[in-house]
Amino acid sequence: FNTILKLKMRGYQPSENTLKSLQPDVSATTFIAAAKIFQMEGMLKSLQDIKPAQSPITGGNKRSMELGD
Repeated sequence: FNTILKLKMRGYQPSENTLKSLQPDVSATTFIAAAKIFQMEGMLKSLQDIKPAQSPITGGNKRSMELGD
């Protein structure tokens, strides 16, 4: 995280697209830390909202749908 902090201290501010482009290549912890360091926590919320929509139906939910609940 030291490198990220150094960039912040030098005035670097990534765009949301730049930060999003890193997501597949860095750990979730690093991605979250970078978003917080650069005060971009809002994009964490938006990514969190997207993930459930992309998740496959799990056993319990699938069964409920089959039963018509």
